[in-house]
Amino acid sequence: MDLLEYGFMPDQVLKRDDQITQLAIAARPGIRGMTPAHTICRGPPGTGKTISIRHLFAEIKGSTKKLVPIYISCQNNRTKYMIWAALYRQLVGHEPPRSGISARRLIDAVAKVMRERGCVLLVCLDDVQFLMYENTLNTIVSSLLRLDQDFPGHPACRIGLFLVVTDTFGVTDTADLRDTADVRDTADVRDTADIRETTDVRETTEVRETVGVTDTVGDADTSASDGIQAFHPAACPVGHPASNAAAPCSPVLLPASRLAGSPSNNPSNNPLNNPSNNKIFDPAGNPAGNTGVDFSRHLDRSVSTCLSPQEVWFPRYTANEIKEILIPRVKAAVRPGVVPREVLDEIVSRTGKAGDLRVGLELLRRAVLAAEQAGRSAVEMEDIGGSGGGGC
Repeated sequence: MDLLEYGFMPDQVLKRDDQITQLAIAARPGIRGMTPAHTICRGPPGTGKTISIRHLFAEIKGSTKKLVPIYISCQNNRTKYMIWAALYRQLVGHEPPRSGISARRLIDAVAKVMRERGCVLLVCLDDVQFLMYENTLNTIVSSLLRLDQDFPGHPACRIGLFLVVTDTFGVTDTADLRDTADVRDTADVRDTADIRETTDVRETTEVRETVGVTDTVGDADTSASDGIQAFHPAACPVGHPASNAAAPCSPVLLPASRLAGSPSNNPSNNPLNNPSNNKIFDPAGNPAGNTGVDFSRHLDRSVSTCLSPQEVWFPRYTANEIKEILIPRVKAAVRPGVVPREVLDEIVSRTGKAGDLRVGLELLRRAVLAAEQAGRSAVEMEDIGGSGGGGC
C-alpha cells in the first residue's frame, strides 16, 4: 500500500521528463564548481513539483560530491534560523545546538564545511509561499544568495536555489494565504527558542568556529571524466518510453548539445522584472493571467536582481497522463483484477476534475482499504466514496 502514498518515490517520475531535464540543466554548473542557475518551480498543487526535485536530488547524490543537494520544507521551517539549522543538519549530519547559538554562527559553520569540502550547495525551498506569509522570504533568500560575498576569496561558498511555489487560483497576497488549510499556527512557527534577536544575527563575522512503476534508473558509474562523475548508459537495464527514447539515462549530467538554448540567467529573463511572467495555470493546465504568487512583492529589488531566476512550469496532468501514472502504481500495489477498469476510469475522472494527482492516489488507497475491510477481492464503485474532490 505504500505505493499508493503520494510521498512514495518511484524509480521513474512519469510525465515530467521535460521539467526534470530543465532542472538538471539548471543544476549542472554546480558540478563544475559554479553556482547553479536559480530556478522557480511553480504550478498548481499535485503536479509533481516536489517529487521531480526529490528524484533529481537523489540522482545528484549518487553521482557526485561536488554538488550537495539540500531539500527544505518551508511549511515546517519559516524563519532564517530554522532554514539554516535545517541546512546545517543535512550538510553536517547532526543537529546544531538547540540554544545559545545565533543564526550568524550557523551560517559561519556551514561556510566552513563548504570550504573544507570544496562543495557547492543546491538548496530547494519547497512551499516557499509560507515564507511570504511570515514575511521572512526576503531575509532568507538574501542570506543564502550572498554567502559568497560574506566569504570573499572562497569560491566554494556558492549556493543555487530552487524555489518551489504552489500557485492556487485566486491567491494573490499573503492575506489569502492565511485562509489555506495548510497554514500552520503561527504560535508554533514563532517558537521563541528558534527566533534570534537581530543583534545576534549581526554578530561579528570574525567568529568562524564550527558548531560543535515501470522503468528503473541504473546505479551511478563511479568512473569520472574530466573530474566529473557521470552515469554510464549501460547502467539502465530498461530504456525510456518510446517518446523519450533519445533522452539520456540520467538527466543530471547532460551532453553539451543539450545545453544549447537552455534558459539563461540573464536579468531580462527574470520573471520578477517581467510582470507578464507572474502566471498561474487555467483549468486546462495552461499558463494564464496574473493570478499566481507574486515574488516581486516580497523581495527587495537588490535581492530580486541577484536571484534572477528562470522558471520551470508544472502544468496539470491530463486525463491520459493521470491514467498512465496510476496504472503502474496499481499493478505494483495490488493483485490483478483488484481495481476494475471502470473503477479506475472513475478515479481518473475525479482526479482530473480536482486537478491534483494526490486525489487519485488517495481515492485508490481508500477504495482498496474499503474493499479489504468488506472482505471482497475487488474494488467496487461504492468503495470510492461519494465525493471526488477531497482529502489528501
